[in-house]
Order: sequence, then structure tokens, then C-alpha cells
Amino acid sequence: MQIKSHEQYEKFKTELISCGKQREEIRSALEKKGYTEAMIAMALLFINEMYYSYKSAVDEFERFLSGQFDPDSTALMNLGSHLIKIRLSKGLSQADLANKLGVTELEVWKLERDNYSGASIRIINSVMNALGIEKLAVTPSPDEETRYYQQQLASESKEDNNNESTNTI
Repeated sequence: MQIKSHEQYEKFKTELISCGKQREEIRSALEKKGYTEAMIAMALLFINEMYYSYKSAVDEFERFLSGQFDPDSTALMNLGSHLIKIRLSKGLSQADLANKLGVTELEVWKLERDNYSGASIRIINSVMNALGIEKLAVTPSPDEETRYYQQQLASESKEDNNNESTNTI
């Protein structure tokens, strides 16, 4: 989850509106100059990327705000994002969570910046306890993500085997 506070949500929403207006202005100016649709699409590539990035983040946060998430279960790949959603649903700031954990707000910010990627089981457990999570069902990730990571692991394994065979005496 990209948006981790209501303040960030407001900033993203403002940027989304701004990008939307810029897209319309650019499109209108290029149409007036007689550019083809393909040329306009090419010219809008960068601003569209920004627009859809903001839109995706805002949409996800709005789905969360409307209660469209199950606080009792999550896919493994979404665990970090899920912990952030639970923190927000309980009305806690990063500073509040830091106080409960006995760490600095910066440490919580760093964990959440990366959606808890690389956090140890001990840290995840501490965060869950601080958030009052007594039970959380963590399910395997969707098949396509699982296949991707299986391919990555297989590729790394092949590289390791190749390195071992070239390093033998």
C-alpha cells in the first residue's frame, strides 16, 4: 500500500487531480495542432504513468476506507500492506505504533515504507501484538505471484549450481 496516512491520501488525491488536468490540457493542445492519436498517446506516456500510479494508490486507499478489506486474513504477499491497513483502521499514526513498540517513529516509517519487506518474524509478531491482532489467517499468494517467485528461486538455484561447478578444484 503506497498511502500510509490520511495526510498522504490528501496529497495523492491533489496530485491525481493535477495530473488529470495536465493530461486533458496536453491532449487538447496536441489535438488542436493536428497530432494523430498515436502521437498523442506517445506524448502522454509519462503523464499517464504518473496519473495511473496516483489513481491506483488513491483507489486502494478509498477501498480500504470504505471497509473493503478483511482484517482477519490476507495473502502472504500482502502482509505488510495489511498491517498498515489495520494500523490505520484502528486510528493509529506511525508515532502511536512506535510508542507501543518502544521504537522511534523513523523505524516504523522505514518498515512501512517497504511494506515490512525483509522484516523478521519477531518484528512482524511485535507489530501484530502492538496492533492487538490476536489471530490472522495468512494464505499463500495468488498462483501467478507464486509461479513468479518459484521461477526466481529456480533461477537463483541454477546460478548457485553453476557457481559451485565453476569454483571446484
